[in-house]
Amino acid sequence: MVKMSLLNKIKDKIKKDKLIYSLLILVIILGLFLRFNDFTNITYWGDDLSTVSFGILWYYPHSFFPGLAGNSEPQLGNLIIGLSCLTSGEDFSGISQIQPGYYSGRPSLIGKEMINSNINCHVPMYIFGLFFFIAIILLSLTLFDKYSSLYIISFFAFSPFVLRYSRWIHTDILMWAFAVIGYYFLYKAFIEEKYSKKERLLFITSFSSFALSIATKLLGAPFFIFGLVILAIKYKDETF
Repeated sequence: MVKMSLLNKIKDKIKKDKLIYSLLILVIILGLFLRFNDFTNITYWGDDLSTVSFGILWYYPHSFFPGLAGNSEPQLGNLIIGLSCLTSGEDFSGISQIQPGYYSGRPSLIGKEMINSNINCHVPMYIFGLFFFIAIILLSLTLFDKYSSLYIISFFAFSPFVLRYSRWIHTDILMWAFAVIGYYFLYKAFIEEKYSKKERLLFITSFSSFALSIATKLLGAPFFIFGLVILAIKYKDETF
């Protein structure tokens, strides 16, 4: 019944303003198309060797902290990327011979395997790029009116910067996805009735998502701090 009621509300909104919502649907479709168009022909760029090395080294014997093989980031995002590369079935055991901060020779150790795992290594970027886009859509439609939502969604649908990071093997898009998902649940928790079970669950989900963003990149810390500020604002009487 709840699902049917929600669907009826969506249908009513679309009927009331067909032009705006038709444009919104078109923007979303085009945004998805741009993210997945020709994905099988995407090759490695710039720092991919560093990021892939960091991610894969966690799964093979190593004598130093694998983060030193790359940008010394927290490991969650790189663990996801490395695991995705390993689903190709390639033998990356040569990665155990690399040295921290030294990139020469890596192509001879894992270059062939990386070429054969090209699509597998890129999969997390597409998945989390999709998660990020969906979270932006939900957050925009929740916080803003239809005109503002259309503008915001259009911006993130066609932004070259966002599209690039939705394909480039970097952990940034993973952190952004966790952060925006956290913001969505944070707002839902903020407007929920105090001390309710639903509010507690929403806050836990929100802060868990922020924690995952920090575990992906330390730049996710401000999102967690912002969440604490929002929590303090809602419970200002209890806090002070």
